[in-house]
Amino acid sequence: MIRHISGGVVTDDKKAFHRYITLNQSKMLLGYDLVIEPVEAENTFRVSFGPPSVESLRLKDPGSWSLAPLPRYPPPQTVRGGDTIVLDLMVNPLTRQKIVDYLVVRGDPRRSYTASGPAHAFTAADAEIRLTDPQITINGKLLDSRANLDVSVGGAVGWFYIAGRGRFLSSLAPHEQLGFRKSGEVRGSTLTFTWGSDAYALNCNDRIAPGSGGYDVYVFYDAGYRPKGGDSKAAFLFGAADRAEYLIR
Repeated sequence: MIRHISGGVVTDDKKAFHRYITLNQSKMLLGYDLVIEPVEAENTFRVSFGPPSVESLRLKDPGSWSLAPLPRYPPPQTVRGGDTIVLDLMVNPLTRQKIVDYLVVRGDPRRSYTASGPAHAFTAADAEIRLTDPQITINGKLLDSRANLDVSVGGAVGWFYIAGRGRFLSSLAPHEQLGFRKSGEVRGSTLTFTWGSDAYALNCNDRIAPGSGGYDVYVFYDAGYRPKGGDSKAAFLFGAADRAEYLIR
């Protein structure tokens, strides 16, 4: 099992995306650049791939990372909204196990999603939190800072960082073994919780949890967390991860 993996996407504009995965112990960098442009036919796009632009990823000490090329970069291709592109990032030559990206083209007017792995019964651990253009209030006062990107992120665990306060992780699953505590609830587009003497409210532009009910929220507080690289001076950041273990040091 590979440990200490992180990653994400950096955007320059609405056409160019820099996808990266960092294997932190080995200082190895996987990824690619993606450019997607609409063509004349309705709901149709031209997609091109290439090696990642390391300088665009805002990594700390970028010269210390080794770039691992993909097994192959797909040729430019034309796709439609709802199509899925399967991209191999790494293949183990002994076991033939792969790290794979599934890219779903979200065109108008329909949106299509896919998932990998065998199907199983839905549990609380499968429920995702989605944060869309969040704003935060502390004890009723709106924080006068916006996050680094006006985007939507989703995963099993959502998080936000406030300069001078640290990072808060939130989940719909208990994760008691990792130190999460039931501290609040999520209803519609608002997540609220209390930590110590402070009341926090995260207000988003879309529904945070699946379903239409109110749900308990479990919170983990990392007081010592500080962002690195290009985000080191940010007043407010947010993100998400597929597993809580990826975020807890």
